[in-house]
Amino acid sequence: DDYGRLDAEFHHLLAKATGNRFMVHLFLTIRGIMEQFITEAFSALPRTLGRSLSEHKRIYAELLRRDEKQSVLAMKRHLENIRKSMENLYTSNL
Repeated sequence: DDYGRLDAEFHHLLAKATGNRFMVHLFLTIRGIMEQFITEAFSALPRTLGRSLSEHKRIYAELLRRDEKQSVLAMKRHLENIRKSMENLYTSNL
C-alpha cells in the first residue's frame, strides 16, 4: 500500500518539476486510475513492483545527472513497460 502511494507521489513530483501546469493537471486527472492499476498490478503481477522501483531509480539518477536525453529515454521506457503491464493485466482477465 505504501509503495502505491509513493509511486503516485513520485509521478506527481515529476509532473510538478516540469513547471508545466498541463502536465500537473493531466497527472491529477489520471491519478485515481493510476493508483487502482498499481494496486491491481502489484497484486497480480508481483515482478511489476521491483521493475517499477528500478525504473524510478533510473529516472531519478538521470535527473540528478541533469541528462535530459537519458531522463526522457528512461521515462519513455518506464511508460512503455507500464503500458505493457496494463495490457497484460487487463487482457489476461478477459
